[in-house]
Amino acid sequence: MNDPQVLDHPLFVTLRDTLVSLLHNYLNNQTIYQLGKDISSLISLVQHDQIKDEIVKQQGLPLLIRCATEPELIKQGEGNKWSLEILLALTFNKEAFNNIKNNIGFIEHLRTLLHSTDDDVKRFVEGILWKLEQDKKGIESTTVPSNDQYDIMLSYSHRNKDLCYAIYDRLIKDGFRVWIDRENMHGSPMDAMAHAIESCQYVLVCMSEEYKQSPCCQLEAQYAFQKRRPLIPLIMTSRYKPDGWLGIIVSGKIYIDIPKLTIDSAYIVLKKEIDAYRKERNSLDEASSRKPPLVHDSVSQIPAPSKILPTTAMTSNAQRSIM
Repeated sequence: MNDPQVLDHPLFVTLRDTLVSLLHNYLNNQTIYQLGKDISSLISLVQHDQIKDEIVKQQGLPLLIRCATEPELIKQGEGNKWSLEILLALTFNKEAFNNIKNNIGFIEHLRTLLHSTDDDVKRFVEGILWKLEQDKKGIESTTVPSNDQYDIMLSYSHRNKDLCYAIYDRLIKDGFRVWIDRENMHGSPMDAMAHAIESCQYVLVCMSEEYKQSPCCQLEAQYAFQKRRPLIPLIMTSRYKPDGWLGIIVSGKIYIDIPKLTIDSAYIVLKKEIDAYRKERNSLDEASSRKPPLVHDSVSQIPAPSKILPTTAMTSNAQRSIM
């Protein structure tokens, strides 16, 4: 999930190395406040896997944890919040995740932050703890039967909320049952998100650079992908092309480009996509219901001779974009 063209750019490499160096220098000089300010620069970079690897390699993880637990930074607010957001993003790195999982003191500290008055802090802490809990449960990439409580879940960045709300309003007007975190949050936000994914038929992935950079959005999208929910990708900003982890998740899907089509035209295309998914699902349900029941008799108990079946080549759909 690396982005070679970006990561190999000399300016990007210099910036990456400089930021990692600053983490060390500022802490060594005990300038913890300046660290909290400068660490915010890492937020837009940590989405790249190579940056995650570099932070771990350069021993940046303990520094980020210190930043997240420093009492003065917690009072200050922003530095603590930024470090928690980066730590949530780092949970998608296996080595960083294992280090966080084994840091009992830090996990206990995170639980105290669940009572923070800062909604962003609580959201990032919830995300980290939820990922740790899912690891204990042994989350698998399996299809979870939907209870059809919702037709659609909207997964989006709040920076694109106006356009998402416009889509939501049209869906509701047409009688769709839609989950969106604007009004369907009860109890733990992460548990509510997981329940929504498990209870819906389709997930609309509202793609933008802001969506890709958000570790909370990545949690949603990857959980939906792991649970094999049908994903319908919507492009929310002009000329956006998904790459990295987001590009992999929506690979082979049809992109509905809202800025290029306009909202009304894009919504018509979206409804056609939903109808196509519904027809496919109904066909599968009908085919399943027509299967003859299994017959258990004395003959069926005799094992049949083994046969070597011919293998077939797998094909994948070419990626398309509706414009």
